[in-house]
Amino acid sequence: MYMAELKIEIPYCPDCNSSARGTVETVPACAEFELGSDGTADYSGNTEAFWEEQETNRDRDGRVELVCENGHHWFSKMDELSE
Repeated sequence: MYMAELKIEIPYCPDCNSSARGTVETVPACAEFELGSDGTADYSGNTEAFWEEQETNRDRDGRVELVCENGHHWFSKMDELSE
């Protein structure tokens, strides 16, 4: 597991002042279905996540998208501190 110490420019939610819970991530996935011979499909209820393609959401300026425990989202500069 990758662990890093991070410096967050805006660590508290601008809406409710709760601390950041983590970054918002995009994980590509395949929602599987069963395809019938007539071309109709029924979703199976299974989804395969492609974890190796996971990415942190960023804005145009490269700031990361953060989320607080209350579900509010905001963008902040975040740097990894070197040891």
